[in-house]
Amino acid sequence: VSDGSGGVFIITRGNLRHATEANKDGDFWSKDWSPSAMVSDGSGGVFIITRGNLRHVTEANKDGDFWSQDWSPSAMVSNGRGGVFIITRGNLRHVTKANKDGELWSKDWHPDCNMVSDGRGGLFIISRGNLRHVTKAHKDGIVWSSDWSPSAICAAPYLPYLFHGTRADNSQDIYDN
Repeated sequence: VSDGSGGVFIITRGNLRHATEANKDGDFWSKDWSPSAMVSDGSGGVFIITRGNLRHVTEANKDGDFWSQDWSPSAMVSNGRGGVFIITRGNLRHVTKANKDGELWSKDWHPDCNMVSDGRGGLFIISRGNLRHVTKAHKDGIVWSSDWSPSAICAAPYLPYLFHGTRADNSQDIYDN
């Protein structure tokens, strides 16, 4: 997972390492990880779900602060603001420092691929072939288009690109709708 500053976090043989330009072999951060999901926190750390527990790993606490438990993630993405969105058991939850168990946003999700942050506190999900833009105002998501069978979904900071052959749009209306 990118650290946002030209480096990368990698869990290998149960060890979390932070590889950078200055140390390409990676600094050892902590051990005994068995990750089911890992994403950047956008501030030089990572969120990791290991053995069902969500932990926030930072330079100040390389073993990770325990946030909450009983997670079974099918998808996870940073909210870009120090929290994460997690789909667990079909439920989309928004997890923040103020609510570490996560606020339930919506139910019955079956993601076809990983989620992508919209860079503005929301996200994009392809579920059951429908591309949806999920925001605080539209927690079930607004369907943008249908008939998706994704082989790739990616994003640059604050600018989503979704490739399908029918729409690759990066105009302002992508955020307004």
